[in-house]
Amino acid sequence: MNFVNRIVVILLIVAIIFAAIGAAAYPDQIVLGMQALFDPMRIEFLDRVILAVVAIVATVGGAMLIRLELRREKPRGVVLANVEGASAQLQTESIAERLKQVLEALPDIHSASPKVKSLGKSVDILVILQADSGVDVTQKAAEAAAVIRDTVEKGMGVVLAKGSPKVDIKYHTSSSSRLPLTH
Repeated sequence: MNFVNRIVVILLIVAIIFAAIGAAAYPDQIVLGMQALFDPMRIEFLDRVILAVVAIVATVGGAMLIRLELRREKPRGVVLANVEGASAQLQTESIAERLKQVLEALPDIHSASPKVKSLGKSVDILVILQADSGVDVTQKAAEAAAVIRDTVEKGMGVVLAKGSPKVDIKYHTSSSSRLPLTH
């Protein structure tokens, strides 16, 4: 999107430059042309409606372009808490990869799908685990939450957001019907 914005701005600037050069080179012809265009012209009701619609569309389109240009990017990383004398940032993808490795190493866990959202100086974590059908859900959720806290806060120096982590457990079965259980 940034590339498209730059192209649009460059084209607008080039058009303004050519208009300014034309106005400076031929001012008499521009004044005569405008007078000839607008003197005999009568603006009817339909013309006013069309002009109003064009103005509204241009205003909304311009406002949307300005909003897109000025919006802030979502943070893709989190500022580390335990770094002295420097500023360090860890990408959310790295946190998710590490959590996947650690959680899939737990017994009775077949797969882990962590989703890490950066909140600037902390992260919000949602993990979906697939566990054996005979596993104690409460115990496995508590174990996974403890592993997540240990890995993220102690191992990586990242602060967890309030209420994080969230652990969803699905039973791993061979059939396509899986019942999600949330703890």
